[in-house]
Order: sequence, then C-alpha cells, then structure tokens
Amino acid sequence: MTAVTMSRWVGKFPSLKLGRMVGYQSLIERDFIYLLDFDATVTTYAEQPFSLHYKDGSKQRRYTPDFSFTRHNQTYLVECKHHDFMQPEENRLKWAAAQQWCDERGAVFVVVTEAAIRAGHRLENVKLLTDYARYAVAESTQIDILQAVTRAAPRTVADLMMAVSPAHPQTAITPILHMVYHRQLFIPLDEAAITVSSPVMLGQASGCQAGLPAGLFA
Repeated sequence: MTAVTMSRWVGKFPSLKLGRMVGYQSLIERDFIYLLDFDATVTTYAEQPFSLHYKDGSKQRRYTPDFSFTRHNQTYLVECKHHDFMQPEENRLKWAAAQQWCDERGAVFVVVTEAAIRAGHRLENVKLLTDYARYAVAESTQIDILQAVTRAAPRTVADLMMAVSPAHPQTAITPILHMVYHRQLFIPLDEAAITVSSPVMLGQASGCQAGLPAGLFA
C-alpha cells in the first residue's frame, strides 16, 4: 500500500464536512461525493486514499480505490463504476486486491454504479439542499421557523413559508432548505423532487440523516 501523491482531477467539490476541496475524476464520483458529504452517519471520507499493489502474471500493477469512508465505525473502500464498464474479468485482480486489503482489516469493499447513486430522487434533492447549505441564516429566523413548525404543524413547504413570512413567503425558502440540509427540518428525499408541495416536519424524523443509498450496506 502506498500513498497517492498526485492525480489529474476532472473537478473539485467544496466539502462542508471536510472543510476542503475534494477531487473527482468522473461525474459518477462527483455525485457520490454529494451523498458522502450529506450523510450525517459518514464521519469522514477521502478521495483516492492510497494505492494497492498486486500481481498480474509476471507484472506488478497498482490499483487506487476511488474513495474510503467511515460510517458507524466501519471502514469502506469504494470503486465508482459506470455499469457499461464493470467488466468483472478485466477488473478481477485489482478488485481482489482491494477485497484482500479489506478482509485483513475488517473493512468492506463496495463497487458502486451510477444506477445505485442516481436511483430515485435522492441525489437531485441532495444537490438542491447542498446549494442552500452554505447560506448564513440568522438564529432568530431559525427560531421563528422551528416555532412555526411546532405551533401550526404546517403540512407542506408552502404552508411553512406562509406561516413564517405571510407578506413575502418566497423569502423563507432559503432558510427552510438550509435547515433541512442541517437536519433541523426534514423533507422526504426519495419519493419525489423537493417542491413547495413537499411535506416538511421537524428533523427528528426517521432516516433524516441518511444520504447514501441503503442498498450499499445490504
């Protein structure tokens, strides 16, 4: 195992969780970063954390996993792959090297495709919430919103916008979505795209911390 010293990134993602730019080499990797950064059960993660060496006949080769992350004190190694390029036989040796590394350390190796990452509405909703995550929201505004949810039990985002700012309800959308990202409020992410018709409630709802697809841990 060796450290990765450099790579040619396609782009970089400004991680709120890590407080730094995270490099990625494909759009599938970028989308996976959105989910890693949003998932509150993921305590830390790293792109291209290290390289593993393995033998291919008489040749010495190197494989670098796309990500490592820690969730519930469990370490995961991840390869992000488009389903068109899975080619198990071609990847057999390098993935076997990753599996061996994990077996020796009690870690888990997972190959994730775009189908798992982009299933349903979760990813697009997480992207939307991420756009609002960095806005500064006054504490007084947060208190007003939480009191409105508690007092009137609004059923939708639109109801909450009207309860908080009857004269200018559109001004409430930024703090509401900011608070959903930061788990003060909860909107279901899987069933439909987030709109003003989406149900909203306090952030203690079951599953409100999840970002990664549940099937990844099956």
